[in-house]
Amino acid sequence: MSSSIERIMKLFRRGGAGETVSEVSHLLFEIEQPFNSLYDQGLKLSETPDRGRKRRARFYNLINTLKYVDHLEGAVVECGCWKGLSSYLICQFIRINRPEFIGAGYHIFDSFEGLSAPSVEDRITTNLVDSRGDRANTFFKSAGAYNAPLEHVKRVLADFPEVEYHKGWLPGSLDGFKVPRIKFLHIDLDLYEPIYGVLQLLYPLVVPGGVIVCDDYGSLYWPGAKKAVEDFVAQSGARFISLSSGQAMLIKS
Repeated sequence: MSSSIERIMKLFRRGGAGETVSEVSHLLFEIEQPFNSLYDQGLKLSETPDRGRKRRARFYNLINTLKYVDHLEGAVVECGCWKGLSSYLICQFIRINRPEFIGAGYHIFDSFEGLSAPSVEDRITTNLVDSRGDRANTFFKSAGAYNAPLEHVKRVLADFPEVEYHKGWLPGSLDGFKVPRIKFLHIDLDLYEPIYGVLQLLYPLVVPGGVIVCDDYGSLYWPGAKKAVEDFVAQSGARFISLSSGQAMLIKS
């Protein structure tokens, strides 16, 4: 092999001293600040397991979508918060533009008892094989998975005491919810029935130009999420964008 080819191959194999190409940060979301420092702080504070680049990319999309609606008037609503990482990031980024922000106008809906029971729409239908074997014709998680108590989330969001918490099973806990306008809605509920119900009840409250982010649309583990979004879109005429991160983004026209 010629010395010139050897040099090219060496550069291809390494992104720096002792680094492979895969180890090099070459996308903006991997280095942008303050996103990455706040994300790392949120992981630690909320005790959320680190799922690597995929979750980081998903939350980067979430925050940039939030920035997209910053100019609009309306509430910010999250349905499904688990340990509070996404809420922590959302509140921190709202505070960047509004230093006085301590949670007013931010609403969290969650059972704080984990997932509800899956329905037939949530059964995995693809030939999905992972470290636990073939998942076809099974439910990825059972009722009660991803359980994080309200007190834990409140500790994570201690700097935002005016956040309003709505404990209960969705979509039923939305009964009586009175907010005139929503500019940003984050849905991370995994399962068909709560996702579809939330979209039906809250989409009419989203202001023109407002955005809904559904976290698990593209996950093969959560087929009910995909079906819920597509059933709602077929019924309502809404339109959405499917992202490579697995999220679906609906922009209200």
